[in-house]
Amino acid sequence: MTTLQDAKPRHPSHRVPSVFRRFVRRARTLTDDPAFLAAIERSRNEWNEAFPAFTAPGAGSPPDHPWGNPANPLPYPDGLIRWIEARGRQLRNGERLASADLPLVDPPYAWRCRELDLCETWWPREYFPVWVSHVHVHPAGRFVAGCLLWSPSRVPDDWITEYGFAPTSLRFDPTDTFNHPDVVRWRTAFDQLTERIIDLVEAGAPVTRGSVENAAHRAIRDAMMTRPAVSRYDQDDPPRWDMAHPRDYPFLPLYVGMTTTDWQDLEPEVMAFLRRGNGDPLAEAARRLRRRGESAGKIARLLGVSPRQVGRYLQGD
Repeated sequence: MTTLQDAKPRHPSHRVPSVFRRFVRRARTLTDDPAFLAAIERSRNEWNEAFPAFTAPGAGSPPDHPWGNPANPLPYPDGLIRWIEARGRQLRNGERLASADLPLVDPPYAWRCRELDLCETWWPREYFPVWVSHVHVHPAGRFVAGCLLWSPSRVPDDWITEYGFAPTSLRFDPTDTFNHPDVVRWRTAFDQLTERIIDLVEAGAPVTRGSVENAAHRAIRDAMMTRPAVSRYDQDDPPRWDMAHPRDYPFLPLYVGMTTTDWQDLEPEVMAFLRRGNGDPLAEAARRLRRRGESAGKIARLLGVSPRQVGRYLQGD
C-alpha cells in the first residue's frame, strides 16, 4: 500500500494538509476492520444485484488513477464506464432517448450515492470536515469506491490526499439558496411527480402504490439529469456550465483545526488560482455591458466605479 510519505499531493510545498492526514489514518484503520469490510461486501453485493450489467468484482489490485475528468472524479465499474461513454456519444450526436428507454435509477448517480453513504458512515461529519475536497465529492470517495471495486487491502490510501486542498469555483451563487442546483433538481422532481400523478388520475388509471413509486422514480431520475439554469443574476448571458471554462464564484473551503502551516502552503495556490483563470469579474461585466450598447457613464454608475476605471476595463475590447 502507498504510504503517506510516498504520497504526492498537489500543494506547492508538497506537504499533505493536516486534515487529510486524519482521513488517511482513518482509512488505514478500516482496511482490516471486520465491520468495515463486511459493510463494503454487503454494499457491493447489493450493487451487483441491482445493476448486473455493471458489476463490481471486489478483487485484485486497482490500476493507477482509474478515474476520468473532474466531472467524473470517482472510479466506476468497467461496464458503467462504457455506459457513460455511450451516453455521452448519444448526447454529443444530439440523440434524445425516450423516457421509457432510460433506467428508473441513473446508474452513475446510484453509484455515487452508494459510495457517499459508506463515506458518511465511516468518516462521520462530526469528526471529519467533508466539504474540504476541491472536486466536490467526499474526500474518502475514491478510496471507498476503490474498496467496492477491488480488494480493500490493495487500494492506495493516497487516493485521499490526491484530492489536495485547493481553491475552486462554484457554478452557482452559494448565497442564493432558492437557485442552488440541488434545490432546482428536487423542485423539478416534485413538479414532474405532480404532473405524472395528475396524468394517471385524468387517464382513469388506478393510482396504486406501485404506480406512484414508478412515477416518483421516473420524476427523480429525470430531475437528476436536469442541468439547472444559471443564477437569476445571469439570465441575459449564455449559461456557463462547461467544465473547461472559468465559472462564477471562487470558493475556498475552511475547517476548524486548520493550522498556520496549512494556510501558508495554501496561500500561493490561492493567488495563482485568482490570477490564472477567473480574470477580473468587473472588467468582464463592463465589456459585456458595452457589447449590449451601454455607455461608459452608465456602466460606471451601474458597477460603482469611476469612468476612468471603466475606460481601463474596456481597453482592447
